[in-house]
Amino acid sequence: MLNHNFLNVKCIYCRNAKSTFNSVLSDLNNLKYRVTSGQHLFNREPVSQFSNNILSIYYQNVRGLRTKLSNLHTNFVLSTHDVYILTETWLSKEISDAELGLDWYVTFRCDRNINTSSSLRGGGTLIAVHAKFRPTIVYSPVLNVEQVFVRISLPGGASALLAGIYLPPCSDVSRYENHSDAMNHVWESYQFDFGIVCGDFNLPNIRWSNRDSGLEYDGSVTDKVRQIGDQYGALHFEQKNNVPNISNSFLDIVFTNNKFVKVEESSEPLLPCDMYHPALTISCTCPLDIPVLNNSHSFHDFKHGNYVKANDDLRNINWAHHLSSLTTEQSAKFLQNSLLHVIDHCVPLLTFRNSSFPPWVTKSLKDLLVKKKQAHTIFKTFGGFNNYRCFSVLRAQCKF
Repeated sequence: MLNHNFLNVKCIYCRNAKSTFNSVLSDLNNLKYRVTSGQHLFNREPVSQFSNNILSIYYQNVRGLRTKLSNLHTNFVLSTHDVYILTETWLSKEISDAELGLDWYVTFRCDRNINTSSSLRGGGTLIAVHAKFRPTIVYSPVLNVEQVFVRISLPGGASALLAGIYLPPCSDVSRYENHSDAMNHVWESYQFDFGIVCGDFNLPNIRWSNRDSGLEYDGSVTDKVRQIGDQYGALHFEQKNNVPNISNSFLDIVFTNNKFVKVEESSEPLLPCDMYHPALTISCTCPLDIPVLNNSHSFHDFKHGNYVKANDDLRNINWAHHLSSLTTEQSAKFLQNSLLHVIDHCVPLLTFRNSSFPPWVTKSLKDLLVKKKQAHTIFKTFGGFNNYRCFSVLRAQCKF
C-alpha cells in the first residue's frame, strides 16, 4: 500500500488533495489483478485467449450497463475472452462506444428504439469482437427485434456467425416469428462454417434436449417455444446451455451447429450477476484447416438442350468467310469459341449444391419441410385461421 501520511495536514487545499488521492487509491485497491511470474498484468491491450484453435466467448444478461460502466472498465482490462455478447444493455445513442472502454474490440450494438419497443427504457444487445477476427456486421431486413448478427473470420479461412438476441417477456409470437425470418435470411445469405446464437429468449420452464433426430423440447410449451425450437431445429442447431438459474430454468439460450461448443458458468463474471441470468463462458474448438466439403458447381444440362436452335445457329455461321483468312490455329480457336457460344445460348445452366439436410432426411421429409415453410410464409403474409391451421398441421407432420 502506498504511504500517503504526508497528506495528513490541516490545510484545506491539502485536505482536498488528500480526498482526491484517497479516491484514486480506493479505485486502485478495488481493481482486481493477476500475478504471473511475480509481475502484475495491467496490459493496455487485453490478452485474447484464442489459442489451440479455441474461440472464447463471454455471454451475460447484464440488466443494464449505464450504472455499471466503472465495473465494466475495471474488469474488462483483466478479461481474456475473444468475444463478448451482452443482452439487456439498456444503452442509448447518448452513450457512445468509446465510453464503454472496450479498447481493441469492435463493438456492434442494437439499442432499444421506437422500432423495437414502445418503452424506450431497457432492452438492447451488444457484441464486441477482438479486431484481429476482422468482424463485420450482417444486416437483416427485420428491424423490430433487438438482435445483432456479426460475421468473424478465423485462422484457416473459416467464417462464423455470432448473434446476440433479446426478446422481452411481453413479446407476442409474431416477434419470435420475425426473429426466425431474420435468422433464416442471414444464415442463407452467407456460407458460414458454423454459427453461435446467444440470447435471452424468455422461454421459461422449457427442457431442451439434443437427439439424433434433432432438437427437442418439452415443458411449458407455447407457440413461442415451437417457433424458436422448430426454427433452430430446421437449421440443425443444438441448445448447449445447461447452466440453470435460481429457478432451475434456462432463460438464456445458446444455439449452435458446432458440436465442439461447451458452455459453463463463468467463474469470473464481468459484471455482477442477476440471479435469473448466470454469466456464461462459451468455448468453441475451431479447425485450422477447413476441408473442402462444398461441392457446389454449375454444369450444362445437355439433356434439356434446345438442339433445333443450336443447329440453326451453327448453320447461320458463314464458315467459309470466317475461316478463309485464318491460320490453322486461329481456325481451331474460332471453331471452339463458336461451339461454346452456341452451347451457352442453347443449353441451360444448372447449379448443384450440397444439401443442407442431414443424410438421414428423406425426400418426402424435405418436401414436407419446404411445404411447411411456404405455408408459414402465406400465414404471415395474409393471416387467417385456415392458413394458420394449414401451417400448424404441416409443422406437426414434420415433427412426427
